[in-house]
Parts: sequence; C-alpha cells; structure tokens
Amino acid sequence: MKQGNPAEFTAMYNLYSKNVYNFILIKVKNEHAAEDILSETFISAIKSHSKIFNDKNILSWLLTIAVRRIADYFRKNIKESKKIEMAGNQNCYSIMDQAEEINLKEQALFLKMAIDNLPDEYKKAILLRHYDKKCQKEIAGILNKSESAIETILVRGKKMLKKELINLKGFYYEK
Repeated sequence: MKQGNPAEFTAMYNLYSKNVYNFILIKVKNEHAAEDILSETFISAIKSHSKIFNDKNILSWLLTIAVRRIADYFRKNIKESKKIEMAGNQNCYSIMDQAEEINLKEQALFLKMAIDNLPDEYKKAILLRHYDKKCQKEIAGILNKSESAIETILVRGKKMLKKELINLKGFYYEK
C-alpha cells in the first residue's frame, strides 16, 4: 500500500470493513459501539499505514488494531461505570458488578444442571469433595469405597462433568 493514497484506503475499507465490523460486534455486542470502534480502527490504520509490510497481512493487522480499540472501549466503560457508582449511594452496584453477578449465577445454574445429569455415584463423590470439602478418605468412608476407588470416581466424574458443561449452551469449561 502506498503512503497517502486515498483510493487504496477506500479499497482496503471496502474489502475488510465488513469482516472487521463483525469481529468487533461479536466482542462488544453493541451495534453503535461497533460502528464507532470500526471508525477508530480505520483512522488508526490510516495514521499507522507505514507498519504494513505486505498486502497478505492487512486483515490481521486491522484486527490487531481493532482488538486494541475494543480494549480501550471496555476500559472507558469500566471507568464510566465506576464514576456512576461513586456518584450514587454506597450500596448501589456498578454496572460491571451486576453483569458479573448475573454471569456467576448463570454459570452456577449450568454447573448445577451438569452435576444433576451425572450418575449418582459420581454426583455424590463430587459434591462431597467440592461442596462439603471432604478429603478422599472421608468420602471413601461415607460411600463405603476404597480411597483408590474414590480417586477413580472423582477423576471420571470430573471428565463426565466437563462433557456435560460443554454440552450446555453458552458454557465453556476452563480447567
């Protein structure tokens, strides 16, 4: 791309703007914000066009710029959210706290549903270990099994739980 060539920038915008916009929209989930970030991305691209080494990496270069603008957007929203919280009374939640609380409740619901789908033996062992904080020896005594059997049940149960969580819509298991 030649420096300062408006026709090339127009062609670049026409070629890549839809892909970049869709990428941004997936991340921010707000059409107006996505449009603003898209504009900021291409303005940054115009300002730093000399960093493109060849035409093969233009899309990845634009997406990298977009990721940085998205990060700026979220940082700005967090700051504004904190200002709103500070302006209100001390008992009010910030927007981010509310979103995080909803997310945690949703994950807890998915986890409960996944545990409920496990066979009883695995369900009991996992609940005793992770909710009641029992050690394997205590679980073995409660379930009348050997400690090695409990270890196997817990390992297999976690694998089953992982599969159940992955099967539930919107939940991604993290180790």
